[in-house]
Amino acid sequence: SVGRGFVMRNPRLGAITQVREALDEARGDSQLNARELSRDRRRALIDVIAGGKVTSVYEPVVEARTLTVYGYEALARGPANTALAAPSNLFPLAEEEGLSFALDCLCRHKAIEGAVGFPEGAKLFMNIRPSAIHDPNFQPQALKETLASCELQPTDVIFEISEQESFDNYDVLREARDEYGKLGFQ
Repeated sequence: SVGRGFVMRNPRLGAITQVREALDEARGDSQLNARELSRDRRRALIDVIAGGKVTSVYEPVVEARTLTVYGYEALARGPANTALAAPSNLFPLAEEEGLSFALDCLCRHKAIEGAVGFPEGAKLFMNIRPSAIHDPNFQPQALKETLASCELQPTDVIFEISEQESFDNYDVLREARDEYGKLGFQ
């Protein structure tokens, strides 16, 4: 961020003092510009999350031996023609703003919601963060109900655990994996 300062000759102040004041003004202006930019980016991100303005695109996952489509990986995209359209902008900003969990919840919901009409037997590959196990809508029973409303079964879904988030308690993660696995999730 760049700022600017302004000084007019003042014979009551020394030249160095005047230059220092102009530099301080420019520094303050730059910091204000940076805060405004940060505020605008945060507001845009909140608008995306609160407004549910994430969509999923589905990339085919092809079995190499037979060259047949095995399933589709759900990939999140922000609103088209905005700075947050690209995941490379959307997810780092959410991390920076402490909104990764909220964005992840929305992305999972949109991945399932958009998976209607897949060919029979095709799997939905869904990226999840380890913290997803704390989302009430991701608890096994709630997730089964959501899938049913989209005509999907747990056996149609494969979770891909994102390495973007560290997780300290592997016992809890293994427990969750086993619980979801009993229901048919992979």
